[in-house]
Amino acid sequence: MTNTIARRNVLVPAGIAAAVAAGALAFTLMGSSSPVVASPSRSTTTISAALTSYEGKAVDGFSIDKVPVGWDTLAADQGKLVLADKKASNQDPNEFPGKILVTVANEAELSTKSKTAKSVKVGDVTGSLDTFSDGDPRLWVPSGKYTLIFQLPDNLDWDTATIVEFAAGVHLTGTPEIAAG
Repeated sequence: MTNTIARRNVLVPAGIAAAVAAGALAFTLMGSSSPVVASPSRSTTTISAALTSYEGKAVDGFSIDKVPVGWDTLAADQGKLVLADKKASNQDPNEFPGKILVTVANEAELSTKSKTAKSVKVGDVTGSLDTFSDGDPRLWVPSGKYTLIFQLPDNLDWDTATIVEFAAGVHLTGTPEIAAG
């Protein structure tokens, strides 16, 4: 992978993030004069997009069976797949908010375990679905000797069945590049 690719979001389970936030709040309430910095506001616009057969060009690194209606690939290589709404104002494939990002998990991401993750059946394997501190759903899906991570926008109006249907149609091809994190 080239060095020009922006780093993906750090995968921190919501429960851990809440505990850290609670600790920071307690520290602040106990007399710290450190200012509390609010996180940037998230989009409140809901994205409703049913799945449809992928009819775009073949992409490097992945095969895709279905995509959200009106969405297409922005980038695909041996390390990542980025999908976005064709009408989205931000079409930069290295900026992931509001987009679907599929990557191959690295060692650090594989060691991130959440006690709140829900097991879901994705094709012939069992994946792990969770929501992280940034509000985005994440799905880990074993793929041969690798694990794919699906990062979905928090405002994507998909239920678990739709997330699983989409993920079941994304497959690695070739030898993937694994991001440093």
